Amino acid sequence: MDKTMKYQEILIKLLKGYVDFFSGSSSSVKPQMLVDRDRNHYQLIKIGWDEKQQQFVFGILFHFDIIDNKIWLQLNNTEFYLVDELVELGVPKSDVVLGFQPPLVRLASIKEKVA
Repeated sequence: MDKTMKYQEILIKLLKGYVDFFSGSSSSVKPQMLVDRDRNHYQLIKIGWDEKQQQFVFGILFHFDIIDNKIWLQLNNTEFYLVDELVELGVPKSDVVLGFQPPLVRLASIKEKVA
């Protein structure tokens, strides 16, 4: 299995775990996993009607891309340590890029990880 396919499977496994985790609540706001394997985009969103606040809820919890055989964490609107979870699932830290950081910070972070 090539690296991109391996990372696709890891991201889908991670997203499914969070769908199961967030589906346990009785809220009508539910998680949805959005996967575009052809373009390597992976998101977990929340969507639904919030009865308590009487409003429609839609938001991205997190977003990943696979770019140049690395997993880019583009957005994390949770308190979960997603990079640590990716490492536990077999992704080397050197293959995880924090896309939401400025380019110079990203590069410094990668150098620290492989040092």
